Amino acid sequence: MNIIKKINQLHEEDEHEKIIEIITSIPNEEMNTELFSLLARAYNNTEEYDKALDNLMYIREECIDDNLWNYRVGYAYYYNGNKENAEIYFKKAYDLDNEDSDAYNFYILCSEDRDEGINFEKRVNIFWKWFEENEKIISDFIEKKSSMSSDEIAEFVSEGTLLISNDLQFNFGGNYEFIFTIEGKEYLFYLTPRIVSAMPDKLKSKWKFFPYMPKQNVENFNFKIYDKDFSFEEILVYAEFNKDADSFNLKFYNEKLNELEEDYAYNTFYIMLEHAIGENIAKFYLGEALKSYEKLDGMIELTKLYDFIIDILKNRDKKIIEEPTERYSFYERKPYDNYLRDDIFMGNSCYMGLVYDFYNYNYDALVKISKMGARAVYLHYHFYENKDNDFDDENINKILLNERDNITDDIENIMGEKGSGKEIGIILGSAFGTLGGYIDLLLYNQDEFIKRAEEVLKNYNYKFSLLRFRQYSEIIKEFND
Repeated sequence: MNIIKKINQLHEEDEHEKIIEIITSIPNEEMNTELFSLLARAYNNTEEYDKALDNLMYIREECIDDNLWNYRVGYAYYYNGNKENAEIYFKKAYDLDNEDSDAYNFYILCSEDRDEGINFEKRVNIFWKWFEENEKIISDFIEKKSSMSSDEIAEFVSEGTLLISNDLQFNFGGNYEFIFTIEGKEYLFYLTPRIVSAMPDKLKSKWKFFPYMPKQNVENFNFKIYDKDFSFEEILVYAEFNKDADSFNLKFYNEKLNELEEDYAYNTFYIMLEHAIGENIAKFYLGEALKSYEKLDGMIELTKLYDFIIDILKNRDKKIIEEPTERYSFYERKPYDNYLRDDIFMGNSCYMGLVYDFYNYNYDALVKISKMGARAVYLHYHFYENKDNDFDDENINKILLNERDNITDDIENIMGEKGSGKEIGIILGSAFGTLGGYIDLLLYNQDEFIKRAEEVLKNYNYKFSLLRFRQYSEIIKEFND
């Protein structure tokens, strides 16, 4: 058998020590670039990262522009604890091959904890201190007492929001209104409310802060984009209610919109849509939106869509959801493995996007949350570790579900009152697996959560593990170990 074929077969069988033994027995004069690279791969898989790097650097000159070589160097640096160097090589690997999703994911994860050691709770407090100190400058601009231009004041206020994150966008003005805008970044729905709820009392009599764009008064208002001028009244929509999903599918029509390229047309419509009904209503109640090339019977002006949606929901006795943590979705899965979260057969979440990201190896939102000093995590415990559980009891599933609910309630109680501006995190959801229970969390202050959780979790006969909300996470903290 060809030696390369044999090595790759052993790799598939996870026989990495045998690969090392075979390759290191080859005389040096018979070694080639491919064998050095395969030896490095085997060292990576046996967690001998320094040896992997030694072999990879030996062939650096001929492999510097090879995707696989850069990936393996990045892998060795990453697991050797040098994420800064790893980031360089993973980025180059992805630049060399944009189909390499593994290289991209590792590149993203290299900045997972790059929050300068300042948690989200503290960042929010720093922002409000800055805003209080500079409130007069901002007010003077609104009251037209300032010589600053619009661009200058926007740049000035950005200095404040940058204390939290460079992902935050905003609008302000009018009657002392300050609006954070989501602009497609779903994770912000679970962070900006915490910013607004921490607003100092002495500002509340004057300022009105919004965590995302509410419905705007767009009647008799035009929107200019892509060298075209659009009237909100001229955008027509047909809204069909999907009773199974409590959402509305849309078709939209406008002659000038149809003249735009496809991407531009949809981008324009979605921007105008969020102004007309609000970013939160768009998130919670809109499904698919499709462009129509003709005016359809039953179409209404975009300015009337908000009232149409609210009327339909009220007529069906539906509660109007305006906050992201007020709407939980139930999901079912088919367990296919004993690995963490692969055993889940049912769960619920107010942030289903994060659940989808987990199973699709998408780390973008998770890392962006982390960069803001927050942490998307889950708490796991194994049913079989509690010797008091009688799995022959026909009511065991009900008993375990009730216990999970009790644990969830205890965890929620230690977070602090939601909306108080002092809570250290929120419950995103929970799940039930064939082997264990899961409680999904978004933490604004992870260290404080760990301190508080230690006190309540000791009341249960389980070892709990706190992990990042992604595949193959290392354990952050173990409780009752």
